[in-house]
Amino acid sequence: FLDCPSREKGQYLGDFTVSGLAYLYLTGDSGIYRKALFDFAETARISRGLLSVAPGSHMQEIADFSLQYPMQVLRYWQYTKDMETLARLYPTVQGVVDYFSRYERRDGLLYHVDDMWNLVDWPSNLRDDYEFPADAGDRTLACHNVLNAHYIGAVSSLQEIQKLLHMDSDNRAERLKAAFRRTFYDEGKGLFRDSQTGSHCALHSNVLPVFYDIAPKEAWESITKLIMEKGLSCGTQFSYFVLKALGKMGAFGQELELITGEGLHSWVNMLKL
Repeated sequence: FLDCPSREKGQYLGDFTVSGLAYLYLTGDSGIYRKALFDFAETARISRGLLSVAPGSHMQEIADFSLQYPMQVLRYWQYTKDMETLARLYPTVQGVVDYFSRYERRDGLLYHVDDMWNLVDWPSNLRDDYEFPADAGDRTLACHNVLNAHYIGAVSSLQEIQKLLHMDSDNRAERLKAAFRRTFYDEGKGLFRDSQTGSHCALHSNVLPVFYDIAPKEAWESITKLIMEKGLSCGTQFSYFVLKALGKMGAFGQELELITGEGLHSWVNMLKL
């Protein structure tokens, strides 16, 4: 799965979250989706945290993308009910979660993940002014919202896979969700902050808590309002999470409005260009 046939010649793990499902839904062909899952599983020989491009020789690691792999595997099973593949890929899924668990602080949230790019979104001008912690460098060394939301999603997917395989599981994801709310949720605003130390509430910081079932329902109204005010002020890959979050909150009219709208970053504008 490639972004385009000319500029980018690598299969990106995070982009596959969207392009893989789009292809699967459109064609019903699960074989290429399954191949992509094994392409990335092969990179565990280099790093249990997985590379962000495979197959190929480009050595790039993006934390946000790696943490989406457990969800991608679970999505494959939900569509195919292929238990054999689920069992074969389970060690890779477990390996991803184990890799990042090294960075857990006392409450379980990730802190100082400094050996992988903390992407948030790309290009950087589509991060909605996401506020990295003050003591972070370009790769974000401290505890922040987006990476931890993806981590909770990875742990949740792992636990669901464990249940499907009749393996022991625990309530680790629920403990992480509680810690996330304590750390990032601003009850007065009904919104999630980007970091523990700042006050900024970016689009990304509020979409993912809904997508990964972290946000309390009483925040849905304020989060929906925030999304519609900001629109698709994000990258194309992240827009998948935006639309899915609106759907989870039952805001189907607003979801359709973003899909068919004519804003700067809309699909209608892409077609016009």
